[in-house]
Amino acid sequence: MIISLKNVDVNALRTLFDRTLVVSNSLDFSISSSAIKSSVSNDDQNFWKEWAVPTKGLFESEAFEPIKILFSNGAYFKNKFLGLFNSQKCEMKITYNEKREAESIEVIGQTSFGASLKVNMRTTRYDLAKDPLEDDLKNELFDVKNAITTFDIEPNIIKEINRLRGLNTMADNPVSYVTFKGEDGVLKAFDSSFEFTVSEYSGEPFEAKFPKKSLSLIDSEAINIAYCHSDEIEFDWFIIKGKNPIVECQCIAMLMTSMAEADGSINDDIFGEDNSWGMGE
Repeated sequence: MIISLKNVDVNALRTLFDRTLVVSNSLDFSISSSAIKSSVSNDDQNFWKEWAVPTKGLFESEAFEPIKILFSNGAYFKNKFLGLFNSQKCEMKITYNEKREAESIEVIGQTSFGASLKVNMRTTRYDLAKDPLEDDLKNELFDVKNAITTFDIEPNIIKEINRLRGLNTMADNPVSYVTFKGEDGVLKAFDSSFEFTVSEYSGEPFEAKFPKKSLSLIDSEAINIAYCHSDEIEFDWFIIKGKNPIVECQCIAMLMTSMAEADGSINDDIFGEDNSWGMGE
């Protein structure tokens, strides 16, 4: 079975896929006539992101139900395959099976040199995709009833903190986390090498250790963060929601509560030696 998409904005798709590829090498998403959605976890399985965007302006097509698509080397598909095309008026044909899993994608359009080009790329078998976050755990983690406090961070602040955190790599005792602390009307981010004033703060006092690896997985845009705790879950976490008016994006980031977590041992304690967090291998 084949579905055809007309007037595909390839450049916009590549930008969207960056939201997934910053977290994982695999590009796992679903596409329908109304929306493109993606859910992904990092290799350490302590950060999980999902995003969705309406398809208006991205392509034109007849109505169709979601088709699941997986590329194990997502960067190759985005940069080498879609990167061949300069036109925003490409045609895309998706061949899929009875399970509504894509088998190949064909793109027809103009190259940067103005030449006509048609290329085809096989997808990865979808049964090789990571298992999704279990529904019960997902619902609990995204439930704002668990929030101790919330705060906003303006665009590019996370990018600036990521730049500053690199200073600590040359310290005598480098740490693997950045501390976020809100008290006395001020929200700060710091480690042993820097202290950065993020914004004014009026919520409940808190202090949270955020893994540095996870910081680089957050999109550089205006976000709202809810600091959460539940007696039913053995770790604290941030719910991170983007404020982009078009792309709905939210993340779960596990926080560190002891120095033992710096080497990843907390995951063994919580989820067992397979470190699955309900997401599979």
